[in-house]
Amino acid sequence: MPQGLFSIGGIASGLDTSDIVTQLMQLERQPVTRLEQRQQDLQTTRDAWGDLNTRLSSLRSATDALRRPNSFTNLMSVSSSDPDAVAVTRGDRPVDASQLSFTVEQLATRMQQSSAHAFQGRDDLLDGRELLITPEGQTQAIDITAGLGPDATLDDLVNAVNDANVGVRASALQVRAGEFQLVLTAEDTGTANAFEVGGGGWGTDPLTVTQDAQDAQLTVGGIDVLRSSNTIDDLIEGATIELQRTTDQPVTVNAERDLDGAVERVATMVGELNKMMGKISELTDFDPESGESGPLQGQFAASQLAFSLRSAVTAPIEGLEGTASLASSVGISVDRNGRVQLDEDKLRQAFADDFEGTAQRFIRAGRSTDTDVAAQVGGARDTQAGTYGGEIARAAKVASATGSSYTPPGNGQPKSFTVRAPGGQLVTVQIDTSDVSSEQAALRIQQALDQAGVTSLTAGTDGDALTLRSTEEGSHTSFRVFEVDAEGEEIDGGTVFGLEGTHTGEDVEGTIDGVAAQGRGRTLTATEGPAAGLQVYTNRGLEVDAGAPRAFEATFSHGLGGAMDSELRRAEGSQGSIARARSSIDSQIQIYQDRIDAFEQRLESRETTLRRQFVAMEMAMDRFNSQGEWLQGQLAQLPSMGGQR
Repeated sequence: MPQGLFSIGGIASGLDTSDIVTQLMQLERQPVTRLEQRQQDLQTTRDAWGDLNTRLSSLRSATDALRRPNSFTNLMSVSSSDPDAVAVTRGDRPVDASQLSFTVEQLATRMQQSSAHAFQGRDDLLDGRELLITPEGQTQAIDITAGLGPDATLDDLVNAVNDANVGVRASALQVRAGEFQLVLTAEDTGTANAFEVGGGGWGTDPLTVTQDAQDAQLTVGGIDVLRSSNTIDDLIEGATIELQRTTDQPVTVNAERDLDGAVERVATMVGELNKMMGKISELTDFDPESGESGPLQGQFAASQLAFSLRSAVTAPIEGLEGTASLASSVGISVDRNGRVQLDEDKLRQAFADDFEGTAQRFIRAGRSTDTDVAAQVGGARDTQAGTYGGEIARAAKVASATGSSYTPPGNGQPKSFTVRAPGGQLVTVQIDTSDVSSEQAALRIQQALDQAGVTSLTAGTDGDALTLRSTEEGSHTSFRVFEVDAEGEEIDGGTVFGLEGTHTGEDVEGTIDGVAAQGRGRTLTATEGPAAGLQVYTNRGLEVDAGAPRAFEATFSHGLGGAMDSELRRAEGSQGSIARARSSIDSQIQIYQDRIDAFEQRLESRETTLRRQFVAMEMAMDRFNSQGEWLQGQLAQLPSMGGQR
C-alpha cells in the first residue's frame, strides 16, 4: 500500500476493497512480470557465457603449455644404470639426447695437510712458527703469519688462514685431550686446487700431506677423462652427473626424449578442447522432446567459437609444407560429431621418428638453415608464417675490461673501489696488500660480487692483469668501475688497476627479409613487414668478419598451438567475443530494468489513485448510510396513521 494512505475497506460497502485493489494491481503488473522473466532469461544466458569463459581458461592453460618454443625441448628424462655409483639429474638447460658409458677410476679429492706438532690448546702460542701457502699455479708464497704478533696463538693462525682467501680452510683438530693439530684443507677438489706449505719454526715436525689432491678420472671407451670435481655438468648437455664411488664395470647414463610426456602434453590440450566443445554443445542444444533450449541456443558467437576452435585443428598449419602441415599426420583428427580424436600410438611414433619435426607442428617457433649462426627462431602472434632470409653484420659482444699489469696496493692501505653492475647495483670492493697476486685480487672481487648477489659479472685474470666481463652480450650489460674514498665517494681521476671507466657490450646487428632489424644482445628482431616480431637468437661466440656478413634463412610457423592461441585470443579478454556477448546482454538487461522501473512508477501512481477512489467511495457510502439511518429515525418518530383516527 502506498505510504500515506490508510484502509477503510468494507466500513460502508462491506467489500474488502484492499483485496480488490491488490487483485487489480496484479492484473496490471502482468507486463512487468513478463519483463522480469525476460530479464531473468537474459541473466541465465549471461551466466552461461561465464561458465563458458571458465572452461575457456582451462583450454588456455593447456594451449600455452603446447605453443611455446621450449614446450618440448625440456621434455627429457635422464637415468643411470647404477645410481648408487653415478647419480644423474636434470639441469636448467635443455638436455641433448645421448648415451654415455664409462667406468669411474677414481674420485676427485681435496688436498689436506696437517702439522705433526701437537699444540696443547687453541690458545697455545705459535712460538715463532711461520706459515706460507702457495696455491697451485702460483709462484709467490703468501705469508699468512706476516701480520701476526709475537703473542699469536693457534686460533689466531687458523683465523688468519681463513681470512686470507687463498682457497684453503684451516681448523684446529683436537685429536685427544690436550692435543690439537693444525689441519689445512683445500676448499675445492682436484689437482688445480692443490697447495704447497712452507715456513720456518716447525723443526723436525713440518706440515705433511695427509690426503693428496686428485682429479676425478673416468674411462670413456678407452679414453681417460679428467675433471676437478665429482659433480660434472659438461659431459651430457643439460644433465648433471654426481660421482659417488669408483666402479669395476661401466655405468651407462642415458638422456632420452620423454615421449610419454610429449604425448601427454598434446593429449591434455585435446582433452580440454573436447571439454570446451562439449560445453558449447550443452549450452546451445535444443531438445525436441522436452522443447527446452540451452541458454546459448541461437547465440551466433557461441556457434562461431566452436567452428573456429575446430578449424584450428583441421586447417593446414601455415609455414609448414606437405603432410607436415596437417595435424592428421600425427594422429589428430575430427570425427563427424565434431569431437577431436587423438591416436596416441601414431603421435608417439611420430615423436620417436622425428621429435623436433613433430614438435614443430605444435609450437610457435621456427628453424634456421644455418645452425652455426642461429640456435633458435621465435616469433610473435602477428608474425606471418613463412621463410625469411637475413644477414648478421655484427655479432653481439659482452661488456669487458682488461686492466693494466696488477700491482698490490702500497703502504698497507686498501684500494677501495665500486662496481656499478649491469642493472645499476653498486658493489664495493677492497683490495689490500695481502692480495699479492692478480689471481687473489680477482678472487676478492668475485667474492664481493657473489656476496652482493650479482650474477651478471665475473672477475678473472689475463696474465697478470685483472679482468671483468659481463655474463651476457649486448649494450644493456654496461658496467662502470670507479675508485672511492673512505666515505664511499667517487675520487675524480681515480684509478682501479686499469679497470676504471664505463664498459659497454655490443648488440647484434643485421637484417631480416631485407630490412634492418633491431638488435638486443644476441637477439635480432624484425620490426616491420610480414616478418615483424620474428626473433633470431644468434649463437654465443658467433664470429662475423668485418665486411663479410653471415647469411641465414629462417622458417617460421605458428603451429597448431599457435593457431589455437589465436582463436582463443579472439574469444577471451575484455575485447573478446565472450566479453562482447556478455556486454550486449548487460545492455539488454539494463534496458529491461529501465522499462521495469518506469512501469513500477506508473503502477505505484495507479495504485495510489485506486486506493484514493475506493476511500472516497467508502466515505460517500458512509455518508449516504448515515443519512439513511437519520431518515429512518425521523420516520420512526412520526405518529401512527391509525391512531389519529
